[in-house]
Amino acid sequence: MLNLFKKKKSNHSNIVHKVEEKIVYREDTAKVSALESRLHILEEENEKLKSALQNIQSGLSQAVSRSQKAVTEFKSNEHNVEIVLSEVATIEQGTGHLNQVVEETREVVKEVNTNTESVLELIQNIESIATQSKLLSFNASVEAARAGEAGKGFAVVAMEVQKMSVQTSELLAQIKKGMERITGSSDRLNHSIDRSHEASSKISSTLLNFKEVLVELLNRNSASLEDVYYTNDQIFMSLAKIDHVIWKINTYLSVIHGSAVFDFVDHKNCRLGKWYIGGDGHKNFSNVRGYSSLDLPHSKVHNSTKSILSLLETTSSINYEMLTEEARQMEIASQEVFSILDEILENKPRQH
Repeated sequence: MLNLFKKKKSNHSNIVHKVEEKIVYREDTAKVSALESRLHILEEENEKLKSALQNIQSGLSQAVSRSQKAVTEFKSNEHNVEIVLSEVATIEQGTGHLNQVVEETREVVKEVNTNTESVLELIQNIESIATQSKLLSFNASVEAARAGEAGKGFAVVAMEVQKMSVQTSELLAQIKKGMERITGSSDRLNHSIDRSHEASSKISSTLLNFKEVLVELLNRNSASLEDVYYTNDQIFMSLAKIDHVIWKINTYLSVIHGSAVFDFVDHKNCRLGKWYIGGDGHKNFSNVRGYSSLDLPHSKVHNSTKSILSLLETTSSINYEMLTEEARQMEIASQEVFSILDEILENKPRQH
């Protein structure tokens, strides 16, 4: 009876043990299932994140392309404004020369008027002398007539002097009319000079205002161009960072999958590497302080990824401790890459 009891007790214990094992198995299975579900969700979210980043990357690339076109337009406008400013300077120089000629002409006309007045005074004096000569010759003729035969020769001389006086008066009258015409022409010329000077002054004033507008336009264009350059630099850096983040996402997706989900390349042949070794990064930032420091931490990121992929390829159980350490080293190097990219952007001189 005792043996039967012990046997039943033993069977009961076995049943209880098996039930417990099934419970544990079910719990483990549930945990594994939950973990797999979470990993699947994580994988999907990483894929979505990767897709979103690639979409952003494409949009930023298009923005850079449009910005480059804007830069070309800004530079073209700047060049055209500089050409116009050069032409304005030439016109200003010509206007200044014209003003100088106008002033010189004014002085010449003034001198001509002064000389004309002097000549008219001389004409008046000569007219006075001619009148006196005419009067004297007339008186001499009268005296010669009184003298009779003895005064005939003197009368002839007096007559000739009188004729010369008349001719002189006639010539002086013609000269006076000519001088008056010269004076009239000088007055008209003075009036024209005044109008030319007024027009030239208006042109100079208009050119000055136009030049000020052009200079302001050029300054605004330069400021806008500087902003576009800086925005482009920021976009370039954002693209570089996105390239780097996508690389890390691919690394973590490989861990989730248990094998590489992308083709591994060294740090010189990934998008970021090509960007700063010979692409737009090299073109825009190679002379900036801190640029040469980028290569080392970037290579460390790739080396860590390579080690992670190698661990995933092992036939034996994966050493998750080593994998975690490599991921940690990758993140440290990645943060250094980001810091250097920020430093490069900060150190780059603003373009004009």
